[in-house]
Amino acid sequence: MESSQILIDTSLLIDYFRKKNKGKTLLYSLSLKYNFAISTITEKNQLISPPDIFIAATAIANNLSFATLNLKHFERVSNLELIALSR
Repeated sequence: MESSQILIDTSLLIDYFRKKNKGKTLLYSLSLKYNFAISTITEKNQLISPPDIFIAATAIANNLSFATLNLKHFERVSNLELIALSR
């Protein structure tokens, strides 16, 4: 029985980032089959990197607040509850 959820090994991410033609990677093929985004374009036409998407998705899927010093990358992700940290 095929699950609707999959765990992706980092080797797929490494392969994706190393290849110029992203469409020929297993990660890209899986994104089509399982209907997940490997990059997201925001209103400002700025990309959110795949690693950041996976981090944000993990927090959202597990209903967790997220603390980061890199607010610039994550404040554009809707439904992600960020914890404001002051130094």
